[in-house]
Amino acid sequence: MIIKTVDDVEIEFEQQAPAIKSCRWMVYVRVRKGKHEKTLLGTMSHNKPLVKFTYCSPDSVIHSNETKKALCQ
Repeated sequence: MIIKTVDDVEIEFEQQAPAIKSCRWMVYVRVRKGKHEKTLLGTMSHNKPLVKFTYCSPDSVIHSNETKKALCQ
């Protein structure tokens, strides 16, 4: 696994129209650091993406509705 430090992260979930047969979902991960922006990952799947929201404390990582609220306002 590669871990990078960046300024901004954008994750896009794109549902495909029924006429598009290659996949039902596209997921893109884009990052920005300084003036540079790059799409790091693009995936195609027929299955709906799974999204997890977690909170990391010094001694554990737990599922968190608070994290979801912070991101999905």
